[in-house]
Amino acid sequence: RQMCIRDSLLIGHGVPILGAIGILANTIVVTALTRSEELSAHFFNWLLTVVTIIDSLFLACGIYEAIRQNLDDSPVMDLIHVTIIYPFRSMLMLASIYMIVLLAYERYKAVSIITAYEGNVNRIPHPWLHLMRFVTPVIGGVILYTLPKFWELELDSLTIHGSNNSTQNLHQNISNIAALE
Repeated sequence: RQMCIRDSLLIGHGVPILGAIGILANTIVVTALTRSEELSAHFFNWLLTVVTIIDSLFLACGIYEAIRQNLDDSPVMDLIHVTIIYPFRSMLMLASIYMIVLLAYERYKAVSIITAYEGNVNRIPHPWLHLMRFVTPVIGGVILYTLPKFWELELDSLTIHGSNNSTQNLHQNISNIAALE
């Protein structure tokens, strides 16, 4: 019992603190990559900025989840978790993985075909369109792949009659709807 309380406190307070530190560090990285003319001239750094933003959103979802599970267990937070956070967090994780693959591909192009590599944003005719050409398929594919996550959880209200004839509403997440049928 004492270990369970300690773990709950560690997760309830440790995850938000470390997540906030991670978001702060990612904010510093994004600022450095976008404000410096020398760093923002490379397309690789543009992709890195997108990955950093995605990872910061993932950390924010993790902070929310730690607060929801350990500090404030309210029906509203459960509803937000079921309808928004749970599917969005899965999308962010998958998007982060595929963006890392894109970063590896971009780095591979820079190393393997040095003479033909067009990593300098100043030489790309439309750098924002070039970025969207890479990011849009990732985001679109992630949305299509994780769309079923929106129907994976359901918030159900359960009425329990206690020994003193009082009624208590309990909110619970049902993770496998098919098991109920």
